[in-house]
Amino acid sequence: MSILQQLAVAKTDVDAANASKSYRSHTRKNVALTLPHLIAARARKLDDFAPLFDRASDLPFLLDQPKHLGFYTDCLGDAHWARPWDELGEPLARQLVETAKLFARNSNKYTEGHVTLWIERLGPFGGQAGAGESDSR
Repeated sequence: MSILQQLAVAKTDVDAANASKSYRSHTRKNVALTLPHLIAARARKLDDFAPLFDRASDLPFLLDQPKHLGFYTDCLGDAHWARPWDELGEPLARQLVETAKLFARNSNKYTEGHVTLWIERLGPFGGQAGAGESDSR
């Protein structure tokens, strides 16, 4: 939803193109999958969640690997054929399904009205809450 909100308030063609690129990128959408991991690792303070916003982090790419292992076959290394039923493993598959259920639980709660409100309230700031305020860091 956050990527669609960015697209809704894009002020320039470049902003719209960047948001569209993020929407099509599986790795950008994988960032949310790190949330349960961070919580399990006892993330409690805002700084503990910084990896969710670090564009240089390789974590989204690492999270893309189980998807590839679970959906595709491939020939790896010295003619080793990777097959989903051999490579992924049931515990990881169950964890991924449970995480997907967690994120899909409220997927139908966003309406056109939500997006309209987002545009009205945050559109003037380019979709950034608190935009225009000085950064004291």
